[in-house]
Amino acid sequence: DNTLVEFRNSDFTHAISINSTYNKRDEQLRRFLLFQDKNEEVQKGLVIFVNNAEEVFAARSGDNGNHPTLDERLAELFANMKVGGRMVTLTDIREHFIFSDWYHYHCFDSKEGAVSWNIFKSVPIHVLTKVHHQWTCRHKDCPSAVLGEEEVMQDTVKENGSLQDVCIYCHNAPSR
Repeated sequence: DNTLVEFRNSDFTHAISINSTYNKRDEQLRRFLLFQDKNEEVQKGLVIFVNNAEEVFAARSGDNGNHPTLDERLAELFANMKVGGRMVTLTDIREHFIFSDWYHYHCFDSKEGAVSWNIFKSVPIHVLTKVHHQWTCRHKDCPSAVLGEEEVMQDTVKENGSLQDVCIYCHNAPSR
């Protein structure tokens, strides 16, 4: 099939979160979501659209203080995409990233009539495009400031695929 369209009814969080019973995540679903079974050119052109408007799925996504929220999981999924991949969301997920030099962000208004729950409402459309696999700490007190740019590049995700949540030089957490 040359359309590259395939639908699956699955809880995508299983591809991101590690199951506490089995101490692993669903790697097959992860490969499907990130198009890792497709060639490099297709992976770079991947666009994921998520209707995460107004925290509509928050209660189902672990937003009870004990687990990552849907938006945190989406941020991790985006960080694991190939450079060139895009994610389109209805709620901004950038607050879950430490620094912004590894992606581009654009927001536009959908105009009225774009959503079925209120034809008079418009919603913001957030488009993230991954442009690098690495980022540089910008905290003013970070010891990396005296090193050259090449020496301080840090991976966007850890070896296990989770988001890098602190700078490895100054240990500052995301400033939200």
